[in-house]
Amino acid sequence: MRTLDGSVTLPCKEEMDEETERDFQKRLAMDMPPSYAHSMDSLQWDYFAELADCVGLTSLPPVVRMVYDFVADRRKEDVMHYKTESYTLLDHGHFEKKQVAP
Repeated sequence: MRTLDGSVTLPCKEEMDEETERDFQKRLAMDMPPSYAHSMDSLQWDYFAELADCVGLTSLPPVVRMVYDFVADRRKEDVMHYKTESYTLLDHGHFEKKQVAP
């Protein structure tokens, strides 16, 4: 919305293209195959923080990553049922898991 109302200005296309290429090269240097270079995985947290900083927003609280990591583990442990679980964020560092009826 801030780009639409003019309070945030995007970089020019050339700058964005250069940043995209730097990011792609960084991913290749991390031994990511080019076909997986779009994958965010653990890189998403720094990306989210950078985006928030660029537009003057507060970064995501640590509990969001905690839930993400917990659900990723649950998916590996119980692929058939992990989607029946729900989570409530209690504060910046705690969450609660709830079972949801299938």
